[in-house]
Amino acid sequence: MDEKIEIKNLIMYILFFALLHLFYTKITLKKVKLTIKSKYIFNNRIYKLMISSTDGNIYNVGNSLWFLHFTSSELWDSLKEGQTYEFTTVGIRIPIIDYYPTIIKIETNNIYAQI
Repeated sequence: MDEKIEIKNLIMYILFFALLHLFYTKITLKKVKLTIKSKYIFNNRIYKLMISSTDGNIYNVGNSLWFLHFTSSELWDSLKEGQTYEFTTVGIRIPIIDYYPTIIKIETNNIYAQI
């Protein structure tokens, strides 16, 4: 009996945090226009594909389960330093946990490329 309650509670916790993350993703969705200053790979136990913009902000180019985007490596590689792009991002900068906004879509010359 206790085992069924534990499994039920575990499922409820997982669903709660998944819905919380989905809500966070939806409310932080925005478009930004940036000129890329540099591209680099940030390695802090897990590698991240990063860009820094000329306005001093840093962004993660990553995959997103909620938006079904799984080609971040290819798109990060295609970005050119000094070029200006319009990005769709999710998330906010949280310095204490080393979290950056994630780029989920790139628009160049009216051609959309999704990450």
